[in-house]
Amino acid sequence: MNLIVTERYIKMNKDFTVDGFAYGANISRITVYRMIKAGELFAYKVRNSTRIPYGELARLQQENQIKPTYTNQLEGCK
Repeated sequence: MNLIVTERYIKMNKDFTVDGFAYGANISRITVYRMIKAGELFAYKVRNSTRIPYGELARLQQENQIKPTYTNQLEGCK
């Protein structure tokens, strides 16, 4: 189930699934997995799901000067 979440929801639940992070950073899922493997992104597992803290998206946007996606349209944030 895809969730469309608000900024308040993101602040309460500060981690993304890989799909949600890829959407927010405007990159592919494969690129996210490559970045995790290369150590460029911090991620952790919850059972079979890979989670990425919300702060990683902000850090990536700041370091690479990526224009932020509107956070009230992000999907896949759990």
